[in-house]
Amino acid sequence: MRTQHLRHKVTFYKQGETRNAFGEIESTEVEVGQAWAQIIPLKGDERFSSQRLNTEVSHKVRLRYQDGLNAKMIFKYGTRVFHIDSIIDVMEKRKELNIMATEVFGG
Repeated sequence: MRTQHLRHKVTFYKQGETRNAFGEIESTEVEVGQAWAQIIPLKGDERFSSQRLNTEVSHKVRLRYQDGLNAKMIFKYGTRVFHIDSIIDVMEKRKELNIMATEVFGG
């Protein structure tokens, strides 16, 4: 993997829980790490749902191997939010990951 292609700094988050002042459990995002990555758009899809236009864009994200990532997490690049669909350890060498992710707009 060529490092000059890794120009997007992404931050990974997992879901956590906290209690608010009333004792209710609230869902929160807990940062678990950052990495330099290459974000490659693959395909886009637009559809109407509940009288809203929802746009989904699928991406392939390449980065150096990081332990502890899973498909229940999300990652952010700037203000953009990506939901992880799958994680592939390229050639099972623990050197590079390919993440398939979906970015959702409007809904």
